[in-house]
Amino acid sequence: MIDDHSIIQRTPDLITADVEGESVVLNSVTGTFYQLNASAARIWDLVETPQTPAALVTQLVARFDVTAEQCRADVLHLIDSLQQRGLVEAA
Repeated sequence: MIDDHSIIQRTPDLITADVEGESVVLNSVTGTFYQLNASAARIWDLVETPQTPAALVTQLVARFDVTAEQCRADVLHLIDSLQQRGLVEAA
């Protein structure tokens, strides 16, 4: 289970393209496409470098008008969703 201190990284073999502020991700193993909205795309960009959810929250709170508590909940929810789809993993 991923928590604030897990190191999150993108899964290998993914192809990403930016499309009008959003990201489209292709899992080249399964052939499945995923579209990430602008908020999810920003987090996706940040996890290009492996880091903890806590570090993601710190960066996002500094940039956007969101409370740390709400941001943490949203980040953990998104990471869980990305992990279930095989797009990120805990290092």
